[in-house]
Amino acid sequence: MLSKYCPECTTAKGDLGENCADFSIWYKAHKPECSENYTGSSNALEVIAAEILWKRSVENCVTRYMSVLSDGDSKIYHDLLKLDVYDDSMNISKEECLNHVAKRIGTGLRNKVKEWRSKCVTNGGRKEGSLKESTIFKHSNFYRKAIKESVPDVQKMKTAIFASLFHNSSTYKAPKHNKFATGLTSWSFYQSTLANNEKPVSLVNEDKAVRASSGKNTYKAVK
Repeated sequence: MLSKYCPECTTAKGDLGENCADFSIWYKAHKPECSENYTGSSNALEVIAAEILWKRSVENCVTRYMSVLSDGDSKIYHDLLKLDVYDDSMNISKEECLNHVAKRIGTGLRNKVKEWRSKCVTNGGRKEGSLKESTIFKHSNFYRKAIKESVPDVQKMKTAIFASLFHNSSTYKAPKHNKFATGLTSWSFYQSTLANNEKPVSLVNEDKAVRASSGKNTYKAVK
């Protein structure tokens, strides 16, 4: 394990003083078991750690790592390709961290709110339809869910992502559920209700409608 920090060294520096003779004597005895074994940057630490793991995988573990899981801007994957640990006998693939992907969506939406706010246009207010923090959170979660449940079918993934986008912008008067899967097993209550030969409240007269109390995008079936 590579580490830039040793709790014992930190404590000793505070108690003895980093530049005093007592600390030097203490550190000489402590050095063989010191946790701080790396002094470079944090980004470089990840790359070096990956090199160690891949290089020793065959010799020590009789194993070859087929993929590396990292965030979008990670240098680890490109470094491993240059390193060519397995002599072109096997291609290493890159797997994106789903949490990082979903986080980028949230970051992008928040940046848009800030961008338009600087132009005196408010998108993040409390009124209905605003891009509030709770709405951004829902977009990120639905985006994550769409990817997770659709891998590796790219077309299915695209449809699920658009379905979640329409779902979050759907209203009682203007439902947007056409991108969801149909049938009784659909996680969209709107679609599963139709499949059960019932009508969601948005399709019946208002005097017959009984709107569910858990939100504007939830529909109660009416025979």
